[in-house]
Amino acid sequence: MRIWLSHRPEVSLREQLVTQVTLGILCGELSPGQRLPSTRELARRFRIHPNTISAGYNQLEREGWLEFRRGSGVYVRKETPRASSSRDVALDGMISDLIANARRLNIPLAQVRARLRHCLASQPPDRFILLEPDEELGRIVAAEIRRTVTIPIEARGLKGGKLADSAAGAIPLALPSKVEAARKALPPGCDLIPLGVRSIPASVAGYLPAPAGALVGVASR
Repeated sequence: MRIWLSHRPEVSLREQLVTQVTLGILCGELSPGQRLPSTRELARRFRIHPNTISAGYNQLEREGWLEFRRGSGVYVRKETPRASSSRDVALDGMISDLIANARRLNIPLAQVRARLRHCLASQPPDRFILLEPDEELGRIVAAEIRRTVTIPIEARGLKGGKLADSAAGAIPLALPSKVEAARKALPPGCDLIPLGVRSIPASVAGYLPAPAGALVGVASR
């Protein structure tokens, strides 16, 4: 297996190394007991700091994919984590199978990437995401929405910058007073549905005018 690291900023060099080695093991391109290139060799080949390679190898060793042999080098473990041990590992296994099948059919990885983007973009939304900075209010509104919809809904705040990862595959929602802030947090071009909320005067209009001596109580958590 040939390891290739790109200096493009989208994915860190460490994460590229970890992902390539993991997929290589899952799809059989790296066999148990196989020796990997040394830290110094990869650092020299790609002109990067050796600590970057060491960090990737250390992560793979902690996760059970590799083992260090003193004075010998870095090797694929004879017993690696099962594909069912975590959702991430199981997903990596499915991706590695897809890549391996594409290579057997001589399909370029660029074409695989393009088709994956097309298929993901064509999928229907899998959940609602309520963008609400007030955590308590977000839980209350989400609970109300769950009573009338069949797909999952989650509430999250607006802190932490752009919400590209959270909004992927979801329908973002926001209360009318938070629409502007929510739009700023979402990626450009992402749809946002403002929630229709009745005002208090409109909600109690049927009970007005209140009879003399009546006690009106408003309960709010």
